[in-house]
Amino acid sequence: MTAMRSPPPPGLRGRKGKAHPSSRPPASWLFQKPVSVVPNQQGKVVMFGFRNDDRDAVSAQVGRLLELRGMEVMTGVRPVDNAEQFRDVATHLGLVAFIAGDVRGNDARTLVTLRLRSGFTGRPLSTATFVDSRENLPRNISDTLWKKVGAVMARACLDAGKPRKPSRALRINAGTPIETVPAHSER
Repeated sequence: MTAMRSPPPPGLRGRKGKAHPSSRPPASWLFQKPVSVVPNQQGKVVMFGFRNDDRDAVSAQVGRLLELRGMEVMTGVRPVDNAEQFRDVATHLGLVAFIAGDVRGNDARTLVTLRLRSGFTGRPLSTATFVDSRENLPRNISDTLWKKVGAVMARACLDAGKPRKPSRALRINAGTPIETVPAHSER
């Protein structure tokens, strides 16, 4: 014996018998947009030292948070001057993005500004700011860093996989290298 279901009332049935909007997935019904969840990414990122960062506390925290999301963070690379040089460095080192930052303010109100630059184009991608007291700043950065830069990092990782054009830098081909063999002295 099978149970028969009664059809939904006419007010809940859409035109042409389509399902009612309430049958959509719960995350997308409010604004008719899919939920944007940015997965962990992979790639190398250069992090320059943050200006006015005492004992590199903020830059070290940002580096650890990016490493937890799958990024390989490199430090000790010197900043360059223009987009073409950033692009050349990124091509040579296999980089996805560059991150620089500033820390300003006092203990009551501290402002941290992160600037992300694409490794593929060498141009600025995004800026993220964090404002809080010095005491609460680490928690604020931990909670909101990936929300603010995750989508931008995903786009940078996607761009980094594209083939790159050779740069216009001057390259000199001087021929084959000469092997230098030390002279053996007989005594």
